[in-house]
Amino acid sequence: MRDIAWLNPSSREMTHEDWGESIHKCVAVFLNGEAITAPNARGERVVDDSFLLCFNAGEEPVEFVMPNDDYAQEWTVELDTNHPTGDADQVVNAEEKVSLPGRSLLVLRKTM
Repeated sequence: MRDIAWLNPSSREMTHEDWGESIHKCVAVFLNGEAITAPNARGERVVDDSFLLCFNAGEEPVEFVMPNDDYAQEWTVELDTNHPTGDADQVVNAEEKVSLPGRSLLVLRKTM
């Protein structure tokens, strides 16, 4: 799997055509900490956590489907701009649906 993947709210990889449509105000980006290609200062392989960032720049809520098991079996919410002070321990499973309010960001960390 690549180091980065851009996904639409249904967890399908964004196509060239998707990027050209102005109606898309929602996108998710998968940052794969296990696929970092640049070595550290000592020339060693770097491995980090993997994250999924879901962005909704629109005004209306959007339902995001979490990616399938190829990405992760389980995610933990690290930041939810709709609830900035709470529930960082919320767990979301692969292919589970999450509603994201308008103008908000959800950051999840791969835990399994």
